[in-house]
Amino acid sequence: MAEAEKQEISVKTEDKTAWDEELSGKKRLFVLFYCTEDECFLNGTRAYLKAYKNCQSENAAAVNAGKLLRNAKVKQAIKKLLRLARDEDDEQAVYRMIKQFEQLSFYNPADIIDASGALRVKDLKELGALALCVEQIETRVTSSGSYTVVKLANRQKAMEAFSKYLNIIRPEVDIQAMMPVVMLTGKNSEFEKEETK
Repeated sequence: MAEAEKQEISVKTEDKTAWDEELSGKKRLFVLFYCTEDECFLNGTRAYLKAYKNCQSENAAAVNAGKLLRNAKVKQAIKKLLRLARDEDDEQAVYRMIKQFEQLSFYNPADIIDASGALRVKDLKELGALALCVEQIETRVTSSGSYTVVKLANRQKAMEAFSKYLNIIRPEVDIQAMMPVVMLTGKNSEFEKEETK
């Protein structure tokens, strides 16, 4: 039995119904493969072949997948499940982005290049995660020979973005502009005399 078949997804969406509430059997499997399996993701033919094991023809699978993708209940289930899956993917993407900003903010150039500006390694893969910090490698040829220029990522820009995420940098607020204006007057002021008339 496929791993997707074993999974029971009963997460509720905003409209308070499960994504698969109106689907059963192979239609449910088709939607599950179509929305969550890497090899079938948004590929109706592959999802159909995986869900309907007795179908051997790619042409038949393509035709039948097209029919399923036009079915209102299937379309609704795909919409709900993609939204659920996308939320989880977005969280992972945000985490990866934060880790990259952290790496770009705090790398040590001496770990990447030597005092003459040359790479410390023969292959960028040897740098591991630090390879992300190398923006460009360019070989320049002059009349006296050739030399390599290594351009590293701008740490200042990465730190600014990372600081915003950490909420360290906040926009300046003009407190005087936010304070309400209150006028205090004496008891016998002209303002009070006008009001009592």
